[in-house]
Amino acid sequence: MNLQEQITRIKQVMRLNEDTQQPTIYVDMGGVLFPSSANDEVQQGTTERPKDIRAFQTWVIDKKNNNQILGKYGADGKWGRNTSNAWLKYGEEYKTEVPQEPTQNVNLSKFIGSTLWQVISRLNPMILTSIGTSNPQEKKKRKLTQAKEILNLPVDKIKFVTHGVDKAQYAKNNILIDDSPKNIKAWNNAGGTGILHTNNQKTIETLKSLTGLNR
Repeated sequence: MNLQEQITRIKQVMRLNEDTQQPTIYVDMGGVLFPSSANDEVQQGTTERPKDIRAFQTWVIDKKNNNQILGKYGADGKWGRNTSNAWLKYGEEYKTEVPQEPTQNVNLSKFIGSTLWQVISRLNPMILTSIGTSNPQEKKKRKLTQAKEILNLPVDKIKFVTHGVDKAQYAKNNILIDDSPKNIKAWNNAGGTGILHTNNQKTIETLKSLTGLNR
């Protein structure tokens, strides 16, 4: 579906709702607003981290006997996905047991979807994101942290599903911004309108043409 077809379809959905309610805009997290959870680059899932990363990693290994969570590199002093996950799991306990170790807040104002979020946040969007079947609770906790601390969203604005195609249960007469063609296809087939996200600017222009933003 090209851009013009997307716009036409979304306008049709919006007209259907003029006498009832406007469609809800649902937004994916991984690959749209934040790096995909499958990305091996540094995860931006928390705004807080220990200043002495190696000290925290060593504590996890020695005190929690959990070298597995850090992966093959162990206490390498680097902040990556494994250490971020360890911090989400053990961070509060670490701060209690080792209160003299300072933490720092990291400026994440330039997350990958920050430009897009500045626009769609005015449209009262919902977050709709999948957490899979591998460590779902840890993923849910990380995404809740992202949504609350970085997007400033309350918990009732965040919905979780197991698999991406499960998002389609919310599709009828609503809009989804997602980077997965499979998820968009399932959403469209369920009676919603999906915007396949490839870059911030294209998605913003589509939404501006539909909502009259900045007019």
